[in-house]
Amino acid sequence: MGLRFLQRVPNGFKEATMATRGLFSSLASLCRHGTAPLGGTMCAAPPGTSHPAWSRSLPAKLLVVLTVGLLGTAGAERASAELVAYDQFVGYDVGQLVGHGKGFGWGDVWEGATDYTVSDSGGLTHGSQAGVTAGGSASTDSPTPNGGSSVWRDLETPLSGHGAYYLGFLVKASGNPHNAFLGFYENADGSGNFLFGGSWNSNSTWRLAGRDGSSYWDRSTGISETGNTTLFVLVLYPKTSPWSDIGVLYVNPADTAALSRMQDAHYYYSHDFSQVSAVRVGLHNQGGSVGSMVFDEIRVGTAPEDMFSPIPEPATLALLALGGLGAVLRRR
Repeated sequence: MGLRFLQRVPNGFKEATMATRGLFSSLASLCRHGTAPLGGTMCAAPPGTSHPAWSRSLPAKLLVVLTVGLLGTAGAERASAELVAYDQFVGYDVGQLVGHGKGFGWGDVWEGATDYTVSDSGGLTHGSQAGVTAGGSASTDSPTPNGGSSVWRDLETPLSGHGAYYLGFLVKASGNPHNAFLGFYENADGSGNFLFGGSWNSNSTWRLAGRDGSSYWDRSTGISETGNTTLFVLVLYPKTSPWSDIGVLYVNPADTAALSRMQDAHYYYSHDFSQVSAVRVGLHNQGGSVGSMVFDEIRVGTAPEDMFSPIPEPATLALLALGGLGAVLRRR
C-alpha cells in the first residue's frame, strides 16, 4: 500500500487508541463520581468481572469501532495528502474534460481546449507503480496535420522555495504526434518559464523541453516510446545554487532509487523558476504529422516516493471499521 502510507497509518491508529482510552477513562470517572450517563446499572461490574457493564455493552463497543474507524480514516487522508496534487481521472462524467476536475490539491477545474475528453475506462498502468490500479483516463486526438491545443490545471497552492518538485504522469502516444507533452508551468496565466517532457519537436523520441526566460530549448533523450505506456518523472530543483535552477527528466524510472541515478536529460536554467503554479498537457501536430495521446495518473509531489506509491483510499479503513462492527453484532 505504499511505504509512506504504511509509515503513516500507525499514527492514525495510535491517535484512535489514545482517543478511545480517553473516552473510556471519562466514562469510568463519571461512574466513580456517582454519575451514570448510561444508566445506574451500567456502572456496576457483573459477577466474576472487574470491568463495569458499560465497557461490555454494545454502545461502548460500537464507540470503539467508530472511533478507530473515523480516526484511522483521518490518518489515511493525511497519508494521501503527502502528495501535493493528484488526478487519476476517477469520478468524472464521461465527456469533455475542460470545466471539470477531481482528485485533490488543485485550485480549479481543467481549463483550455475543448477537444480533450475523459473516460471512466482505459486507465493506464506501469510496472514501476506496483499496486496502482487503473482508473479512468483523459485523451486528445488532433487529426489536423498542422494544429494542436492544450489544457492546464492550477495547483491549489503554488510550489515555491527550496527543495525538489516532482511531476509524474503516464502517457501513451499513438500515431505520429510532433509535440505531445506534459509539464510544470511557472504561472497560472501561462507566462513565465515551463518544464515539459514529451515528444517535443521529434515525432516519437521523448525529450526534456522548456522555456527559460525568452528562449526555448529541448534536450533529446533518444528514447522512442510511441505506442507504449510511458512513465515520465520531471524534477525541478529550484534555486539549487546561486547560479541556476535545474530541470531533470526521467523516462520509465524503475523505482525511487532510479531518481537518484543518471537522468535521461537535464537542463540548467539561466533565469529563476520562481514557482510552480500549474500543470499543462498539450498535443500539437505539424509538418504532416498526425497523432493522439492518452494521459493518466498525474502526481505532483515533493519526494521521490510520491511518484510510485499507490494512493490509499480513505474509505479503506472505514470499511475495516464496518467489519469490526459486523463482528460485534455477530457476537450478540
